[in-house]
Amino acid sequence: MKKKLIIVAATVLALTAAAWGISTAVEKPVDPGSASFYQDCISKASAEQKAELAKLANDDGIVYKRAALEIIGQIEKGHRRVTGADAESIEARGLSVQQKIALYNEIAGAPDMQRDGSGMDTVVYNMDDRGNRRLVLLNGIAIFESKNADGSYSRTDANGNPLQPKPSSACE
Repeated sequence: MKKKLIIVAATVLALTAAAWGISTAVEKPVDPGSASFYQDCISKASAEQKAELAKLANDDGIVYKRAALEIIGQIEKGHRRVTGADAESIEARGLSVQQKIALYNEIAGAPDMQRDGSGMDTVVYNMDDRGNRRLVLLNGIAIFESKNADGSYSRTDANGNPLQPKPSSACE
């Protein structure tokens, strides 16, 4: 009798642990750095959310990560954004691009936009909900952009110094 009770208890314990493991795997958050980011979001999405995610898809190689994570409820709308002070602190550390992105993602949850490829990797963190001010990591170099009245952007470095286009050597 005692042996049967131990076997039943062990079986219940094993089944409970297995069920917990399955639910933990299902609830695992989508990694903003995942190569299959949109597919990972879709796997967690309801039919309505899948339709919203489909609107983000494009052929330009641009991935709208924060918006996708907001759609599936992994990031709350209105979640904290990167500030100038955050960027100043992170940029002063001399970190690798991956380390910087990881720290920015800890703050913001995910970049608003990311585009990789053709030698120009771009990661954008809006510093406000409208994108009037944003941090752009262009191949890991921090550039701050502020939207002008005409919709164009003015660029500055991390210290607020205006960035001017450099003339090509062909013009010299």
